[in-house]
Amino acid sequence: MQFDPLSLSFTLALIYLVAAFALMLVGSRIKVFSGIIYWGTGALFVAIGFFGFFLRQFSEIENMAVLLSNLFQLIGFVFLYEGTLRFFGHQRRSFLFLVLALAFIPLMLYFTLVDNNLKMRILIFALSFSIYFAFLAHLFFRAKKGQGRSAAIYIGSALSFMSVVLLLRFLVVAFVDVDLSFEAGNLGNSIFFIVGIIVTLFFAFGLALLISQRLNDKLSGSRNHFKLIFETIPDPITITEKNTGKIVDVNSGFVKTTGYQPEEIIGGIPLEIGLWKDPGERELFFCEIEEKGYCYNFETTFKNKDDEEVIALFSGVVFNNEGRDYLLSVAHVITEIRKVEEEALVLKSAVEQSPASIVITDSNGLIKYVNPWFTKVTGYTYNEVVGETPRVLQSGNMPKSFYAEMWTTIREGKKWHGEFENRKKNGEIFWESASISGLKNDNGEVTHFVAVKEDITQRKIFNEEVRIKNQQLNELNAQKDRLFSIISHDLRGPFNGFLGLTNLMADDADSMTKDEMVDIASGIRKSASNVFELLNNLLDWSRNQQGLIPFRPEKVNVNDMLEDCFEGIEGVARNKNIQLNLSTGNELFCNGDENMLKTIVRNLVSNAMKFTPRGGIVKVDVEEDAGFVKFSITDNGIGMSKEMLEKLFHIDKKINRTGTENEPSTGLGLIICHDFVKKHGGEIWAESDPDGKSGGKGTTFYFTVPAAR
Repeated sequence: MQFDPLSLSFTLALIYLVAAFALMLVGSRIKVFSGIIYWGTGALFVAIGFFGFFLRQFSEIENMAVLLSNLFQLIGFVFLYEGTLRFFGHQRRSFLFLVLALAFIPLMLYFTLVDNNLKMRILIFALSFSIYFAFLAHLFFRAKKGQGRSAAIYIGSALSFMSVVLLLRFLVVAFVDVDLSFEAGNLGNSIFFIVGIIVTLFFAFGLALLISQRLNDKLSGSRNHFKLIFETIPDPITITEKNTGKIVDVNSGFVKTTGYQPEEIIGGIPLEIGLWKDPGERELFFCEIEEKGYCYNFETTFKNKDDEEVIALFSGVVFNNEGRDYLLSVAHVITEIRKVEEEALVLKSAVEQSPASIVITDSNGLIKYVNPWFTKVTGYTYNEVVGETPRVLQSGNMPKSFYAEMWTTIREGKKWHGEFENRKKNGEIFWESASISGLKNDNGEVTHFVAVKEDITQRKIFNEEVRIKNQQLNELNAQKDRLFSIISHDLRGPFNGFLGLTNLMADDADSMTKDEMVDIASGIRKSASNVFELLNNLLDWSRNQQGLIPFRPEKVNVNDMLEDCFEGIEGVARNKNIQLNLSTGNELFCNGDENMLKTIVRNLVSNAMKFTPRGGIVKVDVEEDAGFVKFSITDNGIGMSKEMLEKLFHIDKKINRTGTENEPSTGLGLIICHDFVKKHGGEIWAESDPDGKSGGKGTTFYFTVPAAR
């Protein structure tokens, strides 16, 4: 049985050409699988190669026709191999066929153009393509489940058969003496072409079957994936018929949210079941679906099986399945979110309307939020402080240790309470009472700090005013008590002595000697002098408290003023045999009220003599010191303890101490000295060594008044 080789090759060319266009068309439509276009391209090159056989009948171009035919078939088979690799996702191995081509093409050129040997060409062709079909069959046999495995095995079997046929052709040509010319219609050539046609048909049919199986597997996998996603999504999902509104399917999220089981709801209409709280909202939802084909985040309220309201964002899209339109609806439940938002809105309103400053910072102390009251109190706008630290408010008058202690406390997650002295934007100082605490995340880490602060400036001012008033009241009470004590005790004592002596003179004058009369008169004079001194101090103190003593500062010659003072007290010093020393040196001038200065000096010198025993020394020194004239009155008397020094110049503190010869002492004179020195803007203080440990027993009083300029 013989066939025309040209007819058979033409048949093969047509089969491959039809397969090429079919595969390219399928590949352009089904882009989910790569490699189909490569198959179509490879089939096209093989078809061109078989069409090239027709040119062999022209002897002048026969050799070139052979080369081109074999070359196009080789290129076509490489594309088929590459397409198979891509279709199944195998590792690229096209380089193996590049190596095969590098060996195939030079050999074919040699045995065509140099040594025109048909037998060698057939042997090279048969062996090379036998290897090719074996490798290609192997790729199809490696197909996995879900990759159209049954069709792939079918194709692999056909290709394996073709590989065996080519190998047999190689063996027959190599070892059997037959006519190998293309024109010879021998049985070997006929069988080869007929087997090629059959295998090609099986291969084309197998590819169509393989693509169909892959599509079915892909569709089945997509359905499974859709079902898995459909059931896994926690949001309620429904699929309804678009025209009738009947429920076709619901997911587990729908069952969990609504309480309806699938058998209770499938086949029903949501509006009739009562899922929609407001049918009007359903109409709006479906109007948008009709207009656009979809609707996203349509907020509405529906009811579950227990008639509880559920707030959700509805999204829907229309899709077509087997010629029917369906609506896929997803409801994202936001009931809890709305509750949280409502609570947050209430809290936000409370924070913004709070009559307290509220500051929120991050863990690094950067301000993230301040409420309107903060801006009202401080003068800073929201944008001026956000991103800054609370240091913008610091007055600079509080120690750094204060802030360090505060930050340590709140970073440990503890609450901190305290008061700040802060500065407003306009530079005004104000006080705030603050409570600061940290906000922690689920891991217990402090992420933010919240400070709630109250402006307590007016409270501070009021409290300070109350404190001052209380202090003044206490001082007034102390002054009153001290005054009553002086009147009842210090004034009564001298008067009792004075009355006793006068009674003695009145009753026994006739029997007294002159010396006795002189002694009594001396005692009366002493008592009267003490009473007079006390009354003078009381009057001066009383007038000073009432502001009746005018303060008239002028330029005063210090030396002249001291000499005037000494003229009035030298007699007292002589009576007690006390030496008065005045050390003035150069002329000094001060700015002061001369009468007040004389009162200060007389009181301090009189006090010094009172607590200095007979034969003692009282010294007055004057010097200029840093813009002031400093007076010092020093005695070598009995001195004072540290406790006594602390009680000086306080009317509410009584020392209860008499002079070296029982001279009364109320301390009122020192109070007057203190007040007069303060009027001059100076200072008064005392230093004493009752034991003489410093080398000089006694007391020194100092006071300063401004020097004249």
